[in-house]
Amino acid sequence: TGTLSATFANILTTGIPQSIQIFIAICFLLGFGVKLPIIPLHTWLPDAHTNAPTPVSMVLAGILLKTGAYGIYRFNYQMMFETFGKIAPFLAVLALINIIYTAFVAYSQKDIKRIVAYSSISNMGLVLLGLCAFNQMGLSASVFHMVAHALVTCGLFMICGIVYLRCKTRDIDSLGGIAVNMPRLFGFATLIVLASIGV
Repeated sequence: TGTLSATFANILTTGIPQSIQIFIAICFLLGFGVKLPIIPLHTWLPDAHTNAPTPVSMVLAGILLKTGAYGIYRFNYQMMFETFGKIAPFLAVLALINIIYTAFVAYSQKDIKRIVAYSSISNMGLVLLGLCAFNQMGLSASVFHMVAHALVTCGLFMICGIVYLRCKTRDIDSLGGIAVNMPRLFGFATLIVLASIGV
C-alpha cells in the first residue's frame, strides 16, 4: 500500500528481497549475539558477572541473557524463516564452539563466579543449537533449557554470593573443607550443581 508499518503481521506478509533479508538477519544476529552471547561476542559476560553484585548477576543470568535467544527466535526465526534456514548451519557451528570451548575455559577458572559465567555461555550455546535444529523439537528443547538454566544459574550465583559473604573469597583453591563448616549450604549447592549438569 506504500505506507510504512511496524506491525508484525504486515512485516510477515511483505516481500523483502532475499539479499536484504540476509543483511537484516546478520545485523539482528550481531545485536542479539552480544546479548546471548555467541562467541566471539561473549567477552563482556565473565567480567560483568565477576564485578557485579550477586543479585545483579542473578538477574543478568536468569533473565537478560535469554532476551538474546528470544530476539533471535522472534526476529530471525519467525520473520525471516527461509533466510534463517540458510544461516542456521553456520550458527550451529558457532553454537558448538560456544558449548565446547567455554566449557573448557570454565574448567580452568579459579574464581567460582567466573566458572558459573563461562558455564552460562556454554549453556546458551545449547539454546542456540536448539534454535538451529530448525524443527519443533529443537525449539521446544531450547525454550525448556532457557527456563531450566534461569532457575539453576540463579541458584549457582546465590551460592557464590553466600560463600563470598561468609569466606570473603571466591578463589576455589582456598575454599577446601567448606562442607564441614557450612553443611546445609553444601547440601543445597550439591542439589543445584546436580541440576546444572542435568541429573
